[in-house]
Amino acid sequence: MIAKLLDNSTLYLNTLSPVHKRYFYDTIDHRDKLIGIVGARGVGKTTYILHYLKNSTISIDKKLYVSADSVELSNMSLVELAKLFDKRGGEVLAIDEIHKYKNFEIELKQIYDMLNLRVIFSGSSAIKLEHSKADLSRRAVIYRVSGLSFREFISFKTDNTFKNHTLEEILEHHADIAFEITQKIKPYAFWEEYLHFGYYPFYFENPDRYKMKLNDTVNAVIEVDIPSIFNIRYEKITNLKKLVTLICNSEPFKLNIKELSQKIIKVEIHSISTLIICTKGKSLMSFALNQKGIIYFQSRTKST
Repeated sequence: MIAKLLDNSTLYLNTLSPVHKRYFYDTIDHRDKLIGIVGARGVGKTTYILHYLKNSTISIDKKLYVSADSVELSNMSLVELAKLFDKRGGEVLAIDEIHKYKNFEIELKQIYDMLNLRVIFSGSSAIKLEHSKADLSRRAVIYRVSGLSFREFISFKTDNTFKNHTLEEILEHHADIAFEITQKIKPYAFWEEYLHFGYYPFYFENPDRYKMKLNDTVNAVIEVDIPSIFNIRYEKITNLKKLVTLICNSEPFKLNIKELSQKIIKVEIHSISTLIICTKGKSLMSFALNQKGIIYFQSRTKST
């Protein structure tokens, strides 16, 4: 079984196309024994893991990539897999989509404590990682990945590299920074395109299919990811889609849960609250509380 997984892992690495380098590629310290990369579906977590493994100088038979929902893992626990890989001299085990594996946090803790393996895992659900059954906070170093910033988007579009400046640098040297940037490009020329298509890196794979892939991504989060994490019945999925659609087609606004419940065919208020927490946990939406506890929404999903 482990030989087949290694063969599959090699195939994944060999078929990886050249990728744009995301902002977080140079921030992850791979000397840590247990690394978690979490963020919305589609922001490039899997691509990063494969990119790191492919470019690592570690021998091909000492690095293994697996997806937690793969058929091969249906009859084998993560601990069993790690033990077998460790016996073969394995050094780096990368586990993708780990939120789809039941009780993954407990098994990661066991692997960390028992074996001398470095483990990288990715997950689309920050909520479950933060409220895990095992205490991973003292063991795992978690990196939270977001979609493309305007700077990254322009870099991908123009193949220009722009330095990442701190707020203090911008406030103190904004004129010099602006002059340096405008010598290379006219930023505003890309602004409208970024607003409509700029969050997900897969836009650059095929711009003509972006809307279709965006729709598939949102549906996968709502129909697969959320029910696998939260105790939500299948019949609530339709209401969740209505909630996402309503907010995506609205200006950022002050949330009135009672109004939302009436707009979504008079759904119970407590159900709306539950759906809101689900969308936040899966990074479909972001919201902020002001000092009075009023919630404001901002859609992460860009639509036209």
